[in-house]
Amino acid sequence: MSLLSSARQHKDRFELFRESPFPSRWKDTHSRLEEVPSWYAGHNFHHTDIWEINASAYYKWKLGITTVGVDFRSEYIKSTGLGETLEEPIPVPNQENTFYSREKLRLHQNGFLKHYFSTEKWNFNIGTMATGNDDFGFYMLSGGNIRYLLTNRSDILFTVQQGYRLPTFTDLYMNNATQKGDPNLKPEESINTDISYKWNNSKLFLPNNIFYRYGNRIIDWVRPSDDEIFIWNAKNFTNVTTVGYDISATYNFSHSFLNSVKLSYSYLDVSKKTTDNYLSLYATDFLRHQFNLGILHTV
Repeated sequence: MSLLSSARQHKDRFELFRESPFPSRWKDTHSRLEEVPSWYAGHNFHHTDIWEINASAYYKWKLGITTVGVDFRSEYIKSTGLGETLEEPIPVPNQENTFYSREKLRLHQNGFLKHYFSTEKWNFNIGTMATGNDDFGFYMLSGGNIRYLLTNRSDILFTVQQGYRLPTFTDLYMNNATQKGDPNLKPEESINTDISYKWNNSKLFLPNNIFYRYGNRIIDWVRPSDDEIFIWNAKNFTNVTTVGYDISATYNFSHSFLNSVKLSYSYLDVSKKTTDNYLSLYATDFLRHQFNLGILHTV
């Protein structure tokens, strides 16, 4: 049985204007508002506290290894712009006339069950998870993979799994002159599949894989193509299909200042399905062809 926990606190100040009209250290925002655009209300301040605890246990038996576990996660933010309105604003430390006016707490609960089984040539992994919170409801997600050892140097792996992503605090609550969040956003969901083939020896490693992803209710920042005001809105606006493949080769050197050289190529095709004439900021912004050369050496 294992028990893991973590905690993180983060504070930040976002400055859209860094040197003018505000200097790097400023005290009285209100006395300088006449020097900034009318839509700029001052710097944004955020304070987040995140903690998580995970417990799991496994059992070995003649049919493999079965693992069960639970996970709890707390996400809290207080901010000058993100979250739900506070009844009483909280002063921002070391800043005059500046207050946290919003906050939000999200609690997540997860429970999972997975099983691993292997033979001389086959490996099987399968699992399911219940995940969610009071804001967005609960989801059942499943996935698994099958690996077949072709030789002692090569194998083929097939994977299929479900996934989902919660909207961020920015997606939900951002509200300024050019961005409008939506507190009614729903989580996006996806189905992911992957087939990969790998071959290696002491010198050469050749992994290749083909993948497919179908995303439902993808969260993106969009605006109508004929919008002259130029305001981006967060929406569950489209379904996105992604297809691609990766090919790479890594060669390891002996008795040389070069440790290894890696050459890789990736192809990606993204298509969306929507009846609205929207421009997308992120969901369909992708690099179709990508080449990479990596060299690892000893100085």
